[in-house]
Amino acid sequence: MIFSTADAAGACAAAERLRQHIEAVPFEAAPGVSLKLTVTVGVAVLEDGLESFEDLLRRADRALYAGKAAGRNQVKVAQRDDVETNRSKDGRG
Repeated sequence: MIFSTADAAGACAAAERLRQHIEAVPFEAAPGVSLKLTVTVGVAVLEDGLESFEDLLRRADRALYAGKAAGRNQVKVAQRDDVETNRSKDGRG
């Protein structure tokens, strides 16, 4: 999801509402077959100094995988340090 005017708190609140809704509503895979679904969401907020949209996506992706590693079914917020750390590992910064 992309919000053009949301801050971190607003984006997290929206992601948490989505996560709760997905968890609460059974998915009917076939007649008589309901599955319980969950979702992990990575949130990143565009901050001053970010160089590109790719940086923003990279931070959200890292937050997503951090949420999965921490047990799934949650919302994780990317940290600003993720971009600088990744650039140095990538040899880009």
